[in-house]
Amino acid sequence: MIKFLFPLVCLFCFFVSCQEENSNIDLLKTADGGVIKVKKEEVISLDPKKLNFRNSRPSGEGPVIDTSYGGVTTLEKEDWIRIKFTDKVEGFEANKIYYAKYAVCLQNIDIRGYNELTPIYSRKKHMGFHPSIPIENMELGARIDNWGGKTARCTTKLLYIGYDEQLREVDTYYPILPNKIIWYTVKSVYDWKL
Repeated sequence: MIKFLFPLVCLFCFFVSCQEENSNIDLLKTADGGVIKVKKEEVISLDPKKLNFRNSRPSGEGPVIDTSYGGVTTLEKEDWIRIKFTDKVEGFEANKIYYAKYAVCLQNIDIRGYNELTPIYSRKKHMGFHPSIPIENMELGARIDNWGGKTARCTTKLLYIGYDEQLREVDTYYPILPNKIIWYTVKSVYDWKL
């Protein structure tokens, strides 16, 4: 009896957990015939007037300013989200719903001969969102992981906006297109002697 009861209980628990997971998701049919999974009722409001960037100052001796462009962009595997802009942004209407996904843009920069790579945010227009800060904070910037060898990995976050309120394709990024990103960085050398 227990042999038969245990699999039935497991199957019931699996069914209930799937139902709970799906209850937080809307399946929406797009104008081009596709279907997207969207988190239910959640709308992230973005205020373009609050776009801000983290100030960063180079440290160490002998800084070398460098620039790199673009990067490899991948969409995160999470479900689509609803966003709206509280004010008009070029290409977008205020207070209209858009369907978006988070995207990560990565750029590996050669740092051979240097101890550290530091980002400089001198121009708001050339950077995505800081990947460690929620996007609704409108904080532009990058995270740099110095690997202490040949390369440092630079990361910034974008919103890929796929559809408008009527589920028509938009197919663009915010706040910047990936190929327009400019990584302004400082390469520093430290003298570790005290």
